[in-house]
Amino acid sequence: MKKLISFAVLLLMLIPIVLPLESCNDDDDAAPIVMVVAERSSGKIFTVDKATGALAETGLVTFNEVGLTNIRAMIYNPGNQTIYASAADDGGGKIYSINPSTMVATVLNPNTNHDWYGVADLLISSDNKILASLYFDSDPSGPGLVKFSLTGEIGTRIMFSDDNICCGMGIVYGSSTSQVLVSSYDMEIYSSDLSGTVTLLTTLVPEGFNDTPSDDLYIQNIVKDNAGKVYAIVYDADNTDTFLASIDLTNSKLVEIGKMNTSNNRYHALMLISQDLL
Repeated sequence: MKKLISFAVLLLMLIPIVLPLESCNDDDDAAPIVMVVAERSSGKIFTVDKATGALAETGLVTFNEVGLTNIRAMIYNPGNQTIYASAADDGGGKIYSINPSTMVATVLNPNTNHDWYGVADLLISSDNKILASLYFDSDPSGPGLVKFSLTGEIGTRIMFSDDNICCGMGIVYGSSTSQVLVSSYDMEIYSSDLSGTVTLLTTLVPEGFNDTPSDDLYIQNIVKDNAGKVYAIVYDADNTDTFLASIDLTNSKLVEIGKMNTSNNRYHALMLISQDLL
């Protein structure tokens, strides 16, 4: 009897040791977060090497059984395991949902009344809505943000207090989900609260980019990884090249990592997503 009690006590002592080891193994097995982009002309999806900008094709977003073209932005919502996407102006400025397991797109908001031009970039808000940067074509017109429900209904419309913001309009959260950083032309980065009050945060100095003048470079989709490093797609309007770059806000620099395009293909929709969903 004493031996049985001693064995039971020993077993209980071992349980707290074994469980954390299993938990660590689960963490080690978690799929890595990867960066992806969409090819504007085809809807093809590529992973992006964060160190070089090199692309590797991994899938195709389809709509009505053909490749979805003119994708401008994508964001993954882990809350419902859904990708949300927007179209460029010549794609009608639509908002889509995409099932990651099939990469089939569904229209959530067709922008039937042409209330806005192409939706530039997307975030998931703290209240689980789709936050989009765009340029309103309705009255009043101008740059701003819109909150859409996850089913595409228009919610809050937010006009920027500075109507000169344009031409890029990539967005990423700043120090909190109540501060949005917005890119504009001439390498300007603005800070906006969720009421649309904006201030000029910094003007970036480009490094690399074939010595292209800064007024030919447009910062488009922006993402921030878990380590806090900020990446962006940069379009060179002079050479029609697409680059992956990093944004160094501390030193006000936009640093080229590598050119992504071949044959003048353009890439948009920079997004971070778990590799096992591709």
